Amino acid sequence: MKGLSWIYSLLSLIILVAPLWSQAPANDECFSSYFIEDISDYCSMAGEYSTEGATQSFETEPDCWPQGTTTNDVWFSFVPTTPGVYIQVAGATSRNTGTLVQPSISIYSGSCRNLTEEACSSDQSGTDNIVELTLSEMVIGRVYYLRVDGRDDNVGDFQLCIEQFFPQKLPEADCDRAVVLCDKSTFFIENLEGIGTDRNEVGGSCIGEEFASVWYRWVVDQSGSLTFTLEPNNIDDDLDFAIYRLPSGSNDPCREKELVRCMSSGETLGASASANRPCQGRTGLRNGSNDIVETPGCSSGDDNFLAPLDMISGEEYVLIVNNYSQSGFGFSVDFGGTGTFRGPEPDFEIEAIQAFECDKTILFNNITDTSNLDPIISYEWSFGEGATPLNGSGPDQQSVVYESFGDKIAALTVLTTRGCQVTQILPFQIDACCADTSDLAIDATGVDLTCYQSGDGRIEIEGEGGFPEYSYSVNGGRFMPNPIVSNLNMGTYQVGVQDIKGCEQYINVTLDEPPPLELEIGALEDTVALGFSTDFFSFFGPDDRIVSYEWSPDNGALSCTDCPDPEVRGLGTTTYTLKITDQDGCMTERTLTLFTSENRPYYAPNALSELSLSGNDQFKIITNVATDIIEYVVIFDRWGGEMYRAENIVYDDSTDGWDGYVNGQKVNPGVFVWIAKIRFVDGKSFTFTGDITVF
Repeated sequence: MKGLSWIYSLLSLIILVAPLWSQAPANDECFSSYFIEDISDYCSMAGEYSTEGATQSFETEPDCWPQGTTTNDVWFSFVPTTPGVYIQVAGATSRNTGTLVQPSISIYSGSCRNLTEEACSSDQSGTDNIVELTLSEMVIGRVYYLRVDGRDDNVGDFQLCIEQFFPQKLPEADCDRAVVLCDKSTFFIENLEGIGTDRNEVGGSCIGEEFASVWYRWVVDQSGSLTFTLEPNNIDDDLDFAIYRLPSGSNDPCREKELVRCMSSGETLGASASANRPCQGRTGLRNGSNDIVETPGCSSGDDNFLAPLDMISGEEYVLIVNNYSQSGFGFSVDFGGTGTFRGPEPDFEIEAIQAFECDKTILFNNITDTSNLDPIISYEWSFGEGATPLNGSGPDQQSVVYESFGDKIAALTVLTTRGCQVTQILPFQIDACCADTSDLAIDATGVDLTCYQSGDGRIEIEGEGGFPEYSYSVNGGRFMPNPIVSNLNMGTYQVGVQDIKGCEQYINVTLDEPPPLELEIGALEDTVALGFSTDFFSFFGPDDRIVSYEWSPDNGALSCTDCPDPEVRGLGTTTYTLKITDQDGCMTERTLTLFTSENRPYYAPNALSELSLSGNDQFKIITNVATDIIEYVVIFDRWGGEMYRAENIVYDDSTDGWDGYVNGQKVNPGVFVWIAKIRFVDGKSFTFTGDITVF
């Protein structure tokens, strides 16, 4: 920029803004996946994540995704602490601010170098722009990877929700085959379709007819209240439900069931969306609601919830949930209240033969109370990631060795003769067993920032030796499974690697950034008359950059939009922006306002003579470059008769005007009135009038 100070006096206005840059999402690849630390009740903001700018990953396309269209995928990772996980991605839904159309998801285990696809799902219809997955056999403590994209190269924003739960048996659509509930654990149903073999089980209730249903049954253990919330996976779905008390000792209780709660409120056709809103979405039993029935439609006072149920020990109930919308989507159920369901209570304890360390034997002892009237017929153990063996069965003591250290969770699931399935989990800690002679080593490569203050620096870390798989840390933060750390600023970082035995190594990595891309712009004049022109100037630095130019708006006033110094015509006060982009994609921009005076000059003679030497032998409106076009000129006599008309005259047109003749005959001397409409270059039109005397 040296030697340019002489021109600064010509620069009428300079407005500085922050430098710009563009970059792919930080979780563009599996290696840089966004790690969600706690998925017990995780739901992002609507439209929080995006596939905009994402690039195609190297991993093989999932089986259920359209082949050849996985071009903008992003990645997440998480560690489940229960065997069941429900995942939903919502894009451009009716109540979501996301924009992603037809989302697709896939779940993987393993490492980013060696992934195994566990499940996938893709929204083929595009009707709801929601995709979901329910997995019921997750390995507790294992790292899983979630991949998100849109079908057919669609990109956009989306919401991600993940919930953990203890799996229940698959849904049953008939009362006599109802799934038995033995505790109040939350669970999820991914899909709800079919009505079973008995199609008349809700006759006489407010539901009237089953469309897509599931039945659940329980016996009350401790007396008390029951509340619950049913939440449809698709928020716009209309869920109905009914609760029946089953008669004790009956040979066919489903035929003799007694209706105690019934919910079928929903949309009233023809009513406004706001009027129907209280009767859509979540439903159930809750404190504060007093009615025991809500009928179809959305009547005054309906809120989609009924009064809690007072249960007495020993009573048996059955619940039917019916998806009136028939969308195929399921729901989640979250129980509350003081009453409990009867069922086994699995329990176990752990002990260490030597120490609670990796590579040491850990014993699991079953201490479940078997005095329950419903005998236990199976015991299934899950010892979590890093355990050998991974699973076990039977009530006897289990012997396990963990090859890795860290937080662990073990689970014991029992099943009874009447179908009760209950799971108990126990978290515990396994200490590190790193040997002093460990050959663990670390290598790290820094990738400098692309642009000044762009925040897109990254560090690629690699562990060697020791005991893979590795975890990675930056500046003393939590060790994560991702070897690529993105979105870093300039500076020196301490990065670490940790193997499964707890051994650690560290190294420092420094990231640099280029100097800022600077830009200055100005004009020879800051104000011009309407239609007149001036020149813009621009200067950038450092001068070793190769840049492209983009002026906006392209309103026709600029002589060029891709050059450094355009000529600009005053078409009205306008703020212009110049954005430059260098060879690395770094951008910066400046704005400049060119003020335009509102002077709209024109001249019309007031006398007309037949003597050509006088210069007044024709009447015409004379304007300058401020004029776009003279839309019309009309001259009348004093009785309103039209003497002359001309239309669409350009300001510098040499066409003759009115010479005082009509139909070849000279008019009598006198005073005539004229009216003209002129459209100026800023698009505004004005009407002018006057008179002219003909001699």
